[in-house]
Amino acid sequence: KICYDASPVIDGSWLFITTWGGDNKNYVFESQRYTNNKLLALQFDTESARLEKEYSLPAPSFSSPAVTSDKIIVTCSSTDNDSVIAFNRNDGTISWGQAVGAVGHASPVVSEETVFVTCAQVSNKKYVTKIVALNINDGTILWNKTLGTPSSSYSNVAESTPAVYNGV
Repeated sequence: KICYDASPVIDGSWLFITTWGGDNKNYVFESQRYTNNKLLALQFDTESARLEKEYSLPAPSFSSPAVTSDKIIVTCSSTDNDSVIAFNRNDGTISWGQAVGAVGHASPVVSEETVFVTCAQVSNKKYVTKIVALNINDGTILWNKTLGTPSSSYSNVAESTPAVYNGV
């Protein structure tokens, strides 16, 4: 199974889209679930498209990637592994990964040298929603801010994409 939950991102003749495995069963360990999580890179023209690159992700990605001239930033819902991953756009290697908490449908946003993501972290046995700022070059966490506690059990993962206006 493979499912798509977010809009693709187009940059020139490239299309980038994230996927998830589509298996919603309960598992004891995250490594046992969602085994078909990918970032797909397709090259296209007016007549055809072809899959050029395929990257494995540690958990489902329900959000659109952020694409810069040299990086593809992807988020996923991992609670055990890196949930923000930067791929080198030229050779496909992982530039860096950072565990910030599960990211739901919120897409990463890039402004200058900073990546912003909203995520869910567990604190005192409760989920809290945070916004985290990371250095785009090495993934270092620059700062994070708790936004609140979800009001229902369904809202346990950050769902809103942050916005940047005039650098803020």
